Amino acid sequence: MRFWNAFVAIALVPVVAADFYFGQVVCYAWNLSVVETYATMLPANNNKCLTAVKPDSEYYQQQRHHVYGSTMTAQICGASITVTLHNSHTPPSWTSSDGGSGRCISLDPSLKGNQPLCGKYFPKLGLLPCAYTMNGVCDSYLCK
Repeated sequence: MRFWNAFVAIALVPVVAADFYFGQVVCYAWNLSVVETYATMLPANNNKCLTAVKPDSEYYQQQRHHVYGSTMTAQICGASITVTLHNSHTPPSWTSSDGGSGRCISLDPSLKGNQPLCGKYFPKLGLLPCAYTMNGVCDSYLCK
């Protein structure tokens, strides 16, 4: 009987199929001043703080100068994807270079998906902590 109780609890866990995430990276100096900040979009299978900050990551290379704002564009999953943030009454949406489009879900500010801090080496400052905050998720056919 205990087995079935545990099995039912596991079977009822919801599964979220998100193909890419959008968010923001902030790296801090030890005095808590901001050293680097930028918007990022990552595929679900590589949605990690280190992927967003490693200098040799293709996502970092193309996104490190992006500003978190009303639109963000990146090359992920074989297409150029643009996420548009609307007002608080309209959910974010995405479009892609192949003509695709869809809706995204903004994460509630109190429940945002904060990843554990990760470190990034800055030549003149040493290893500093960076935070990657997932601000939303988008479901698409591109990353499947």
